[in-house]
Amino acid sequence: MDNTLEEVVKYCGLQLEMYQRCVESNPTNWESACFKQKQALTKCSEENVEALRVPCLKDNQQEPEKCLESLKQLYECTQEAHDAYLKSKETPSTN
Repeated sequence: MDNTLEEVVKYCGLQLEMYQRCVESNPTNWESACFKQKQALTKCSEENVEALRVPCLKDNQQEPEKCLESLKQLYECTQEAHDAYLKSKETPSTN
């Protein structure tokens, strides 16, 4: 996963930065407010990062259900990265 994230930063750094800024600026409604930035990051990543391409779908257009496991793994990976990013932005409580 680390290599994948490094490739995203390398090839899609601008899109990643724009998405991060949008999320930080819209903490309560970032999912809707940052939809365009998320789409741009996703498109760039899918086009430039080999690990994020889903060739299974191209190879199995008549039977896409064969790709469910690959898609599930991709979803879990992106969800982990998303959660880690949000956690890294949490401010420590001062008691």
